Amino acid sequence: MASQFEAEQYELAYPDGAEHHWWHVARSEIVFDVCERIGATRGRVLDVGCGRGIVVRSLRGRGVDCSGVELGPAKPLAGVEHFIRVNMNALDLPLVEREQTKTILLLDVIEHVPDPVVFLRALLAAFPNAIHVIVTVPARPELWSNHDEFYGHHMRYTLPGIAKLADALQARSTWRRYFFRPLYPPLWLAARLKLQRNVALTAPSAWTRWIHRIVAKALVLEYRVLPSVLAGTSIIAAFSFEGVVRASGAPFRAGGALEARTTPAGDRAGSLQAG
Repeated sequence: MASQFEAEQYELAYPDGAEHHWWHVARSEIVFDVCERIGATRGRVLDVGCGRGIVVRSLRGRGVDCSGVELGPAKPLAGVEHFIRVNMNALDLPLVEREQTKTILLLDVIEHVPDPVVFLRALLAAFPNAIHVIVTVPARPELWSNHDEFYGHHMRYTLPGIAKLADALQARSTWRRYFFRPLYPPLWLAARLKLQRNVALTAPSAWTRWIHRIVAKALVLEYRVLPSVLAGTSIIAAFSFEGVVRASGAPFRAGGALEARTTPAGDRAGSLQAG
């Protein structure tokens, strides 16, 4: 049952042409911006839970040495097939590859695990030379909807919650801010009215891709110029683990990046949402 549910998630979240949707175009640009800001473009980058490799292809197109690993049955995009491993846990990558990784991307991943601190500690123990971790997460618990439940989210985050996560990991939070702010008002209203959100992403046609590019540019602009604390529907954050003592012990394998999971509404509450 779990594998069938997971397959349904991938069909709805990653249809052919999804890489041209404004959501993915804007997020890829924002991820590259943070990589540049923290100096992550100069070393090997691993996108854990990479889906079909949308961000991998975007970063490689900008000269970044980026590869991906995906726990689920995603079909890699054309051009990055040789840089993505699917149906694989990141902890099962060859040791030499894990030792070469300097930056880990967890893009809309940690909301899928029940204990992100345990998950991240185990991940860092397996990647001993990783200095940076960049995460994106769904933001603001008041926006919780059927979309979160369908995709197996455990929580939606806040900026104070991200700061607490960094503290729990003994990491430096080198960058954190909300983005996709124009989406906040309609999603807030939908949550208040208990409206059902569409869980499927519709890929743009060849004739409408230019519209999606314009929308994406506008969203990247608001990300750059509006105050970091102004609420949006997503958060991007960067953690530095330079000098942090890595935990050792048995790898954490409960859950994992993008594992299908249904979540009782009560499970989404927690200290990482405070604020």
